[in-house]
Amino acid sequence: IDLYDLSEFTLIADIEGAEKELIRDETHLLSKYCSHIVIEYHPYFITDSDDIAKMKERLKTSHFDLLEYDEHRAVYFNTKLT
Repeated sequence: IDLYDLSEFTLIADIEGAEKELIRDETHLLSKYCSHIVIEYHPYFITDSDDIAKMKERLKTSHFDLLEYDEHRAVYFNTKLT
């Protein structure tokens, strides 16, 4: 973020199960700089169904509102940046 002098970005994440770690470890940066997240959840990599619910809750408490959701994909927008 600092290297490229980004003030805001959109994240598109299709990272084959690593979305759990992304949301767990990087939510502080995402809430500060990321205006939108398009994410694909991979339930075949994330075997505990509660983990997806926990990821959604963590995003919600980090100022991300869910705009659209289907079985495996979700679009969020950061209410803190708009």
